[in-house]
Amino acid sequence: FYNSQISLTGLSHQLLSWLGSVSYSVYLLHPLVFRATHVVRNLFRNNDNIASGNPDVYWPVFIAALCGTLILSHFSYYFLEKPLAQKR
Repeated sequence: FYNSQISLTGLSHQLLSWLGSVSYSVYLLHPLVFRATHVVRNLFRNNDNIASGNPDVYWPVFIAALCGTLILSHFSYYFLEKPLAQKR
């Protein structure tokens, strides 16, 4: 049906395969991680850089939340989803 001329090899294939396996965990956990990041950021609202929405502070916080989501999703997949799926 679909004949793709694009060949994924090596690291890009492994990365996309891993992302596909943890994608459901990312979907479930990203609101929790981003909400927790928002709460922590509000704790430090006395800092003018964070309170003003300074983009120099926004992007590091966003990247930290994204990395946290991916790390938690990895552990969730390998220690919760995969073992529970094998028991079925």
